Amino acid sequence: MILPWSLLAGTAKAATVYSVGDRDTIRVLDRPKRLTIRLTCIDAPNTAQAPSGVAVREYLQGLATVGSVVRIRSEMKDC
Repeated sequence: MILPWSLLAGTAKAATVYSVGDRDTIRVLDRPKRLTIRLTCIDAPNTAQAPSGVAVREYLQGLATVGSVVRIRSEMKDC
């Protein structure tokens, strides 16, 4: 099964979505850690840029519903 997204390189692992942020960010539970994941190759308005930004967030919420399991692959790590 191909999930809505995965970051491009590295080993994939499963994590559970616990919230959706702005335009290109989801937060996942990778037991025992909570991680903030920024999706690569996303250029979308943030929620302050209404009405498009709100629509983008709602679309992302539809792809990554809270409680769903996603596969993540790390391309790089922000410090």
